[in-house]
Order: sequence, then structure tokens, then C-alpha cells
Amino acid sequence: MEMVFENREGAWVSEFEVSGDFNLHIEGVLEGNVRVYQRSVSSGNYALVRDAMIYPSYDRVFDFDFTALVYPKWIKVVSESEPTMAVVTFNA
Repeated sequence: MEMVFENREGAWVSEFEVSGDFNLHIEGVLEGNVRVYQRSVSSGNYALVRDAMIYPSYDRVFDFDFTALVYPKWIKVVSESEPTMAVVTFNA
């Protein structure tokens, strides 16, 4: 699934729902500027996923596998720079 980002107050934000394990692959981002948040309810506040804070990233690429015990999850990805490519891949 292609991620769609929108500019919100100077940051690039994408939000989506997942129902199983997934991978985020994001290109064209600056080192250390991608933050991933999650929540386990459809409304409310997001919590920072600290394990997904990859620093430094290499070659301007963020690639991380996510697994959890409880689904669905609502995910928010925030990047300080506009990604040139962003894809969510689900465990088939």
C-alpha cells in the first residue's frame, strides 16, 4: 500500500490502520527524522513507538518491521522531510 503524506504545520504526516504485522519502507528522508506513533483504539491520542526510532538511518532510507499481539492498530508516521517513496507491506 502506498502511503499518502500531507504537510501539517511543516511536517509530513501519514495515518492508516493495520490489522496485522507490517513493514514500513520510506525513502528520501533525513537521518533520524521519522517518528512512528500508534494507538489501539480508533480515536484518542497516539503513543510514540520508541523501538522504531532508527538513528541514524542510512542512505536516506527508513525500513522497519512491526509486530504486535493486539490488532487493529492505528498508525501515524511523521517525517520532517517529504518522502520520495513510502510503502506499507503487510504479512501475507
